[in-house]
Amino acid sequence: DYLLENGGKTDGLLLRTRNIETIKLLIDKYGLDYNQAYNGSFPILNIVGSNTWNGVKENYELLDKLLNSNIELDLTIKNSDGINAKTLLKEMVVEYEKYREYDKNHKKMNPEMHNFITSDKINSIIKGS
Repeated sequence: DYLLENGGKTDGLLLRTRNIETIKLLIDKYGLDYNQAYNGSFPILNIVGSNTWNGVKENYELLDKLLNSNIELDLTIKNSDGINAKTLLKEMVVEYEKYREYDKNHKKMNPEMHNFITSDKINSIIKGS
């Protein structure tokens, strides 16, 4: 808030922000648009475009929170290869499920880090409902 209220630039903040409350603040208070490109990148594509296990769990959980909020998401936005966010989401869910299965068989010392959610909203989207 301090930086933004004192003339800080908002460009690209939604690209890097992974906290739902911060995202809501940027949209509601500062009028940012989650479906707008910033330097050619779209926030939604940053979430669904990651299929590595390193970020897929965090991105899946964030997307579930976004879908359950009042934030409008345009899943028709396409990446530079012409693939839309909905298709990328389907691919991300495949990786998420692979990671979930792997994790189930290889739990580590911190069980709180190994809780996987199942999102009804995401399942509804990928099934075409």
